[in-house]
Amino acid sequence: MRTRAQLLSKIKKSLFENPALIIVVCISFILWALFYPAYMSADSLVQYEQALSGVYEDWHPPVMAILVHYILLLGGSIATVTFMQTIFGCLGVYFLAKEILRQRNVNEKKQTWVPLYILIILLLPVSPFPFYLMHFLKDTWIAIGFIWITYLGLRTTIINQKNTKQYIVNYTALVLLISLVFITRYNAIVLVPVFFLLLFYNSKRLADAKQSVIPVILWSVLPFFVYIAVQKQLNIAFQIKKLHPENQVMALESVGALLQDKNNSSYVPYISANLTPNYEYAYFPGNVASVMNWEGSEKTLNQLTFSIADERIKKEYINLAWHAPGSLVKVKSEGFFNMLKPSTGKYWFHVKLDDNAYGLTQNETFKKARLGWQLLANNIHSITLTSFIGGEHLVWLIINVSLLILLISKRQLRSMLFIVLLIPLGYYLSYLLACTGDDFRFMYPATLLVQVIALSLLFSGNRLKRNNN
Repeated sequence: MRTRAQLLSKIKKSLFENPALIIVVCISFILWALFYPAYMSADSLVQYEQALSGVYEDWHPPVMAILVHYILLLGGSIATVTFMQTIFGCLGVYFLAKEILRQRNVNEKKQTWVPLYILIILLLPVSPFPFYLMHFLKDTWIAIGFIWITYLGLRTTIINQKNTKQYIVNYTALVLLISLVFITRYNAIVLVPVFFLLLFYNSKRLADAKQSVIPVILWSVLPFFVYIAVQKQLNIAFQIKKLHPENQVMALESVGALLQDKNNSSYVPYISANLTPNYEYAYFPGNVASVMNWEGSEKTLNQLTFSIADERIKKEYINLAWHAPGSLVKVKSEGFFNMLKPSTGKYWFHVKLDDNAYGLTQNETFKKARLGWQLLANNIHSITLTSFIGGEHLVWLIINVSLLILLISKRQLRSMLFIVLLIPLGYYLSYLLACTGDDFRFMYPATLLVQVIALSLLFSGNRLKRNNN
């Protein structure tokens, strides 16, 4: 009880000593009220239905539906989830920007107010950020997770030599957040090496590397083992139904390999036998809609005879990768570069709470303001220049790589800033390995993180200093 009172006292003191932080909290409430209770797409509603029924599938990582299930049991609602998304998203951007400015030795006044300006920039109609904050979506969870992991990674480096209790709290939060990111997005697993480095350089207080590097390594791979253990327990405890989402990518890329070279048919006989007459026209690189039994799109595979759960898909894909790796490289590259093409006119953010059988509707009170903001954002996004500024992935990928090259030139390969910049780069490149569509939302977590870091460095006005922390 005493600890709780002390914590509340500390939070109140922090708020009243930092007026900018009060404004951030107020902005969060305004956004939440404006878009209340949520933006929800078809994928969101599938996960929500699972949360209501307690019956789970692995088409979408089930951890989100499971957590929402318990929030509902405790008397919460989907609005509770979006409130947490909004408050943690806004605070995360503020604290990350503030930490970068602090480590760039910017004065206290700038540390207080500049992070607020950065948040406001990201909330302008040139950016889709506010719409993602209020969208119940795994990409939103990943985006917020990346922001907080980056903040904690940078902050833990500083308190490594100061506050023992705060260090333990930060390190524990890092391990848990990294584990949650792995569970929430399947492709996030490619970031294991990056997160290993992040934890490795923040593990000095947990083990003496001079005596033995093994304890440090064990601490650094802890999130991976937590992920494996939790994933296994979730499957057992909640009897999660297997729908083989990995097969959709393998099936699509097998079709693509056949278009690259008809001779590849000998490696994928099951896929070849199920091709539709117009499969060449129905195929689109990196978009699995044509191999799935979904309405509204032409098919590359006969949905009456083809099964996404068939064991032959994986076996044939391995055979294809062994005998025709060049074809798969071309297929993967085409899908990846489609994701980097200008998003002007594309599906930028989800604009509504879809019709549903659960009685969920957006509030009427702020309907005009909400629709006006959406219309303004989409009109601004249709202008190429503002589209580049607001979120073209290719632009921010180039900025990401440029910052890394700059740090390399400054010999800062061991700096925590260099390591955290590997997070968005690794996430961008994860879609080179496998992608399911060219939606803007897939790469948005990486783009948002680069935007916050780049804007913070820009506003710091300092050159990157040599630092081997």
